[in-house]
Amino acid sequence: MALKLGILHSLCYLRAICLVPLIATAGISMLSFMGFADSFFPYVIPNQMTIVEAASTSSSLMIMLVGELIVLPILIGYTVLAYVIFHGKAKNLSYS
Repeated sequence: MALKLGILHSLCYLRAICLVPLIATAGISMLSFMGFADSFFPYVIPNQMTIVEAASTSSSLMIMLVGELIVLPILIGYTVLAYVIFHGKAKNLSYS
């Protein structure tokens, strides 16, 4: 068992095999959400309110779009900065 884990651990450093479970999980989650959304379409509240009825006025939606266009690049930039700062700082845990 330990040998298998060691081989898998070494393969993880050599190739992108560690990304396979991450991508598979993200894909399954996305497909599940899309299936759930498709089952309700076009209703927001089942059999009561459609997407068009739930939408706000155009001016309100424009204000939200402008706010999103300002905040989203800042959020992405902060995430990239945190990654650059902390990338490679962690070391493998060893008790020896």
